[in-house]
Amino acid sequence: TLAFISIKTEPKINTFVPAQVLCEISESFQNNVKTNVLVKNTGNTDAYIRAAIVVNWKDQDGNIYGGAKPILNTDYTLELNGSDWVVGVDGYYYHRASVAPAGVTEILIKKCEVAQNAAVPVGYSLAVEIVASAIQAAPETAVCENWNATVENGMITSAGGAQQ
Repeated sequence: TLAFISIKTEPKINTFVPAQVLCEISESFQNNVKTNVLVKNTGNTDAYIRAAIVVNWKDQDGNIYGGAKPILNTDYTLELNGSDWVVGVDGYYYHRASVAPAGVTEILIKKCEVAQNAAVPVGYSLAVEIVASAIQAAPETAVCENWNATVENGMITSAGGAQQ
């Protein structure tokens, strides 16, 4: 006698969704005054955010003035949020807390505008551009190794050679 036993199982499908780390700038601009600049996490995982503030004189075609750059508190004023961001000597501002997907940072720039007696080159205007980047919050070693950050209790305390 020959017995044949067959066991059949249904296949198991493991679906992996890779993390997406993305961000975008949100700001208000009215009457040549930039306000309420913050960064939104548009990815699908918690992320730390950093931003650089790039200030130049630009003409209507986007060409940068080749002479002197705008001088803070002479040509323009900048009111920053110093409590929720840490500034690094590498030129970046680091948001201290990680940001959940669809969440936003605290405001980075409260207000920025051209000073009344600014030496604006003829044919140019003040351009204040924010360049933001994001990095996954978990594991913390990602931000520590890539941004030279120190994270304590989930908060960036220093980064990129940051000053406290």
